[in-house]
Amino acid sequence: MSVVFVLGGLFLPAMATAQTREIIATGEYIMGDGETMAVSEERARLNAVRQAAEEAGTLVKSYSRVQHMTLQEDVVEVIANHAMKITVLSKSRALTGDAVRFSVKIKAEISNADIDANLRRAAGERQAIAAYGKLKEEFERQSQMLTTLKKQLAAVPDAQRQEVLNKIGENENQFRAALFLEEGLRRISALDNSGADTALTKAVALNPHLAPAYAARAEARLWFADTTVLMEDVNRAIALEPDNAGYYAVRARVRAFKNCSKQNQTGCQEVIADIRKAKSLDPANPDYFTLLGAVYSALGQYDLAAQEYDMAVHMLPSATLPIAAVNTYIKRADFRLNAAAGNYLQAALADLNRAVSIISSPAYMTEDVNKFARFLKQNPKSEEEAFRLLKDNFGVDLSKMREAEKKAFFKEFQARNVNVQQVLNNAALVYWRRSQVLYEAGDGKGAEKDRSALCELTLSRDGSLVYASGIIADADICSARGVYRPFASPKKLQAYQSYMRGERLQARQKYAAPWRWIPS
Repeated sequence: MSVVFVLGGLFLPAMATAQTREIIATGEYIMGDGETMAVSEERARLNAVRQAAEEAGTLVKSYSRVQHMTLQEDVVEVIANHAMKITVLSKSRALTGDAVRFSVKIKAEISNADIDANLRRAAGERQAIAAYGKLKEEFERQSQMLTTLKKQLAAVPDAQRQEVLNKIGENENQFRAALFLEEGLRRISALDNSGADTALTKAVALNPHLAPAYAARAEARLWFADTTVLMEDVNRAIALEPDNAGYYAVRARVRAFKNCSKQNQTGCQEVIADIRKAKSLDPANPDYFTLLGAVYSALGQYDLAAQEYDMAVHMLPSATLPIAAVNTYIKRADFRLNAAAGNYLQAALADLNRAVSIISSPAYMTEDVNKFARFLKQNPKSEEEAFRLLKDNFGVDLSKMREAEKKAFFKEFQARNVNVQQVLNNAALVYWRRSQVLYEAGDGKGAEKDRSALCELTLSRDGSLVYASGIIADADICSARGVYRPFASPKKLQAYQSYMRGERLQARQKYAAPWRWIPS
């Protein structure tokens, strides 16, 4: 669970305008026999987007270096493609001998805020990055096949031309399907699951053999489709590509969400079997270890959960995006606390200390995040005051914008607000959890220091922290009543520690009601 802060809806769009770059690119394509004008024009547009993405990738690398991150090339490509906002500036066609040459000119806008949002989103989307790689391979396969078919068309007798032309038409359908797959993946990344479902359904209608589209549609439909429909999609993907580890992970999430509970141990074993299969196919992927750890934790098997997270922590490469590592350490600390075995307080503190070291780094609390947090602390009381602060802090005068421009700003805010909340929420959660553990371990001064750091991050005026579910917990933590008070004697500290351990052990036995695991 993450702590939710009330972030003002006017502010983040102003940040989005800062340091925006425009990239102008032109793509061309020569239409051959058997090809349609619509698809040929789309190929020209895609060539322009690819050119723009190369330049955008350079910007992503530059930005990541400033933020003290090292990114792999496949991550750079995904971030660059997802961060760009594409506008078609012009389209033209001209005769070139007996062929038609299509030309499409585009403008790609990319800002530091767009890059930052997609950087952090990519931390939890290793499967999405793998899916993008498969999509890229599909486009390359189609291109090579089309080149081969064009050569065949030029050489075959007239009696066989129609057969080759039919194959060229089929190639076009596969190209259009891949475009819909690309749109679906982009929409999933933007949390538009309904739009993704529509695009992916079009993809599989055009190309029934496009395995990534079935797996992606199962992900998109997870919240609103029944189990049978979801399993049909993911099983179809596995049947088409049985050695793809990601598809077994998708099926594990579907089964965990729909069929795994303490009352349905068979369903849970099916989940575990799928994750183990994914691990066997891709043993270097820490995501599968954290996924299995989450299942064991939900089942109350904390020792097994901690083992999986131990492995994930050791596998996290130096280039891992900070938010992924923070989440891993938080979860492992919780597992160790809930296990209430051995020297669990110090073990949990070790993980939380690692998490604090990450959230304290420039790679996590970036200059933009800090600036945004400070701005919100100014707490404008009116729209007029908010507009003035925006102008003073960011040089953006919303009072001079047309309604359509303001609407565009607010739309951008909806996408980026989630990202900034996650950064601040996880940071606050780390301090909150460590303050509680420090206090239980007898370090009252350390606990109070973390409590102060937590309250610097929250915008709450009444001292309360609010979970994502809307339930208020520790309502006084940021008020005078929330100050950690020292224990009067070592015996009272020992009694408190015994009480807290008893609470944890009791919770493991007491709360045996039906539950439903929700994958993160």
